Amino acid sequence: MSGFFSREELYGLEGTTPQRVGCGLCGLSTGCRSPKMPPTGTGECPILFVAEAPGEREDIKGVQLIGKAGQFLRERLLDVGVDLDTCRKTNAVVCRPPNNRTPTGVEIDCCRRFLKDEIRTSKPKIIVPMGNVAIQSVIGDRWKGGLGGVSKWHGWAIPDQDLGCWVCPTFHPSYVMRETTPPSADVIFKKELARIVGQVKCPFPTYPQPFIHSTTISSTVISWIEEWMDRTDPMCFDYETTGLKPHKDGHKIVSCAVSWDGVSAYAFTMDDPEVQQMFALLLQQPQIPKVAANAKFEEMWSQWYLGTPVANWRFDTMLATHVLDNREGICSVKFQAYVQLGIADYASKIKPYLEAPKEEGANGFNRILEIPTPELLHYNGMDAVVEWGLWNRFNRALNEMGIKK
Repeated sequence: MSGFFSREELYGLEGTTPQRVGCGLCGLSTGCRSPKMPPTGTGECPILFVAEAPGEREDIKGVQLIGKAGQFLRERLLDVGVDLDTCRKTNAVVCRPPNNRTPTGVEIDCCRRFLKDEIRTSKPKIIVPMGNVAIQSVIGDRWKGGLGGVSKWHGWAIPDQDLGCWVCPTFHPSYVMRETTPPSADVIFKKELARIVGQVKCPFPTYPQPFIHSTTISSTVISWIEEWMDRTDPMCFDYETTGLKPHKDGHKIVSCAVSWDGVSAYAFTMDDPEVQQMFALLLQQPQIPKVAANAKFEEMWSQWYLGTPVANWRFDTMLATHVLDNREGICSVKFQAYVQLGIADYASKIKPYLEAPKEEGANGFNRILEIPTPELLHYNGMDAVVEWGLWNRFNRALNEMGIKK
């Protein structure tokens, strides 16, 4: 039986760019001197720099990053011991746009296959998308959470599991040259280039596809919970509910997922009152540390729907995100799943069903009951696995900062 969602929709695999988008359809190749400019650089240093598009001088010479911005980048790289020409260089858009205008989304989509060919051929350890256009080129076909600008992407070392290498976004050098408002973007740019060069020595972590145990059979769920009662290690759990807040009649917890190791999860429906009672008892066990993302959500629903507070809250990954980096737009589980664990998308096709109409406010009902149960449980299980992985990383980071938890 075919699923409600395709494999690509569930796992965020490649292939989301429409088939009709292809080279030449944008028309840029007919108006420049060096159409379809191939990547350059020896590749001795395993870093691939992705800029925006050829400028006038690059178009004349047929080589990337030789204009003012390129020279600026070269100088900053030499400061950290790297010759740009020993790296690989390409552009998000390989033909020069008229008057150096910003490339359009269609132009970026048309050229993405050249970037992917270069990644497959040169197998860089690190990809450095510089600026908004390059970030859209490298990430935009797989990231479905609202891309935003470079301000929320720069500085991360992303272990991109689809590309099999680190993705380290940063500013475009032309922006750094223009920006003079303190604190200087140049100071940040220098530090990020130094970190990127140092990242070459870091082994790339690979994460196996999580295994989600899922069931709607109450006896199976109860046997799981009975086995968990005497555990003392941290339990990460996540609810999927009919809305943001439980206070309106008819709201309920539809499913729950638990992860103990960040590799697998147990996901189950919560319709049976006996399952609800058993899980409430599990939440009351004081020897089990509890972990969640935005723990006030699970606490509120546990009290309202299951009739119990949660004993021994240990960690909230959303609060930890704010402690470690207070930029806007980065605290969601899905964003952190990508920048910390390299999982680009497992939620985009589920998300619309979990949003209530805005006019109904926080107590409104979403469309979660329209999602087939297997797909919902898989999504719920992925949330629990990811949250466990984030807890593990953030806990270590906070400990290194001297913040014990």
